[in-house]
Amino acid sequence: GANGVVLLNDSVYVQPTPRPYFKVKGLLDGDRLPAGSSAIAVEAFHPSIPAEYQVSSITYERLSSNKGEETTQSSTLSLPDYNGPVWIKKVVATSGGQTFEANQTFLITIAP
Repeated sequence: GANGVVLLNDSVYVQPTPRPYFKVKGLLDGDRLPAGSSAIAVEAFHPSIPAEYQVSSITYERLSSNKGEETTQSSTLSLPDYNGPVWIKKVVATSGGQTFEANQTFLITIAP
């Protein structure tokens, strides 16, 4: 009956958001950022869905410093006056109340 149709329509909205893909913006040659880059921006997206994903935290390590693992509660790592390799170990994104963790790590080099 009519109620069944309403339920079907409602169920469209409770379908889980698919796991996003993660990428680092502005890369050259796949894994390098141009010299003078002072930040690394990570984006979460899905090619077939217009869902909004927000990157909420990034855990990373500057491999040519001895600071160890650091976490920023943002979609952008601010790395002024740093060049060299950065290992992005964990990226967390949220969408519609769901939380997603990247199932990949990134090794990015900021060119000297």
